[in-house]
Amino acid sequence: MSHHELLSRLRTVTSDPLVSAYYLLVTHTDRYPLITRAGLADHASRRWDIEPERPVELSSQSGYHVPGRIQEQAGEHTLPASFVCELPSARLVGPDAVGFCDGSIILPTTQDSDRTVDTVAGRWNIAENLAQIRNRQSMSRDVSSVDHGFSLVSNWSKRYFHWMVDCLPRLQYLETARSTMDADIEVLVPPEPPGWLLESLSLMGYSKANITIWDPTISVDQVYVSTLPREGDIPDGDALRWTRERLRTNADEESVEDGSDRIYISRKKARARDVLTEQRLLDELRPLGFRSYTLEDLSVEEQIALFRDAEFVVGPHGAGFTNIMFSDDVGVVELFGKSVNSTCYFALSEQFGFDYDAVSCEFRGNDIIADPKEVRTVVEEHL
Repeated sequence: MSHHELLSRLRTVTSDPLVSAYYLLVTHTDRYPLITRAGLADHASRRWDIEPERPVELSSQSGYHVPGRIQEQAGEHTLPASFVCELPSARLVGPDAVGFCDGSIILPTTQDSDRTVDTVAGRWNIAENLAQIRNRQSMSRDVSSVDHGFSLVSNWSKRYFHWMVDCLPRLQYLETARSTMDADIEVLVPPEPPGWLLESLSLMGYSKANITIWDPTISVDQVYVSTLPREGDIPDGDALRWTRERLRTNADEESVEDGSDRIYISRKKARARDVLTEQRLLDELRPLGFRSYTLEDLSVEEQIALFRDAEFVVGPHGAGFTNIMFSDDVGVVELFGKSVNSTCYFALSEQFGFDYDAVSCEFRGNDIIADPKEVRTVVEEHL
């Protein structure tokens, strides 16, 4: 059902407060024009070009076990040009610092840039943030102000993959632009940042002294916005390599205790995509030298050290695969269950030239039932 069809049906439903709130929020969002990536420069007083538009080739993945959506990604794609803009009339609103400029929503400040408005959840998130405009107008004053702010805040920025792939690479854009800037730019980070996020910033060379934790009551006088360093599932490989080198250079190279270069990523502590046949799967993989890791138990520095030395990684689709960006030359086998919502780790592997394969598994609810012998056979084909 399309977004507009859903709204049409909701107009007749008023008994459910949540449904009514949804209708009011999303129709409120529809009243605002949208500033897309392509239109961002039209509202800028200054623009710093980082990289031009460039092609990305994704290789063909074949085999009965490979999900169809990954097979469909083969071929040439385009990464749009990357740049940073100074927006003198922009402001950031709401808990996720959605940009608002000249009466329009700045999509590059939202969770998925131009694609945010393609989903109901994305529109809901924008609407929730715009609802804060009225709250701010009712306040007698802002709690604090920032002269020049560059935001790494979005609804997804406290998720490990999106922080590493969507947020930290923007610092490469900012640092490139800074060479010709005449202002001291403060980097804005998400409210209540988890420890691993602050650790990653420290490894990037950004301490608490040169970041500002975002709060909706903060007023930013001069907003700087960059393009999203990702197009769909395809990351900006150049910016991601820059991020990797910065993190690897500043991280302790000491190996993880009992570390192995053949890694199985366990999702036992995750809310979805746990492998219900994990013990039998590990019985098949251990003779090949694999060791299971629950990455939530490791610091960012420990994860960098572990994956820096990795030869092969196996596991269910999830944020743990983000860490292959720290590897030099690694084989990857990703397990999928009910659906393939994202091909991001295939695209990431392609950007780094890694050997990648995927296996479609049976599922139970949101969890995965992997065939241990099938997975072992696929892994052995790549060893």
